[in-house]
Amino acid sequence: MLWDGFLVLSDGAGVVYKVTAEYAPETDRGIVWSHPAIAVAWPVESPVLSPKDTRHPLLRDAENNFICGEV
Repeated sequence: MLWDGFLVLSDGAGVVYKVTAEYAPETDRGIVWSHPAIAVAWPVESPVLSPKDTRHPLLRDAENNFICGEV
């Protein structure tokens, strides 16, 4: 399983993604950033999140329809 997440700790920093196609919102998936079962030790208490990221479900409630091939 592949996980993607990042945290920017300084003003003016940015993140650039290389992708193979244009963004397709209907295929976007995620889980809540602070999921207790995953227990990522994020070094922030109250992060600034996009509206989309504030609506992600817990892992147990997430739609899981990923089909992974060889990585």
